[in-house]
Amino acid sequence: MIRIPVALGVREADFDGLAVQTRSVAEIMLTAAASIEVPSEDVNTGLVEAGADSPGTLGAMRPILKIHSSRNAPDRANVAVQHRGWWFYVDDTDLTSKRMFQRIQMLFLTRLSEATRGTQTTPLLTIPVK
Repeated sequence: MIRIPVALGVREADFDGLAVQTRSVAEIMLTAAASIEVPSEDVNTGLVEAGADSPGTLGAMRPILKIHSSRNAPDRANVAVQHRGWWFYVDDTDLTSKRMFQRIQMLFLTRLSEATRGTQTTPLLTIPVK
């Protein structure tokens, strides 16, 4: 039997095992954001960026989560939100996107749970003041 030590995160050069670095929550959200079907009106008016140079763009990767946009409320949405006159939604027939949305939701619930274990009972938001 061969045993290989596995550790989370970056290790010293002399570490004799497998070091695994996972994506941060921010990286996961940037990847998900790159999957949003952005209305061309919002791009043209400068509200959002779209294209190969935008942060979080998937490039040649297949989207892990497809978020559609529509002026009208979607007929078959698993989850939907209205923002600036547009509906953004995950189609109820897109099983892959529904699973990915559920995983992201679980990630946030886990993070909220971790924040409430100590003396802090709500998530903490720090805003720099000048």
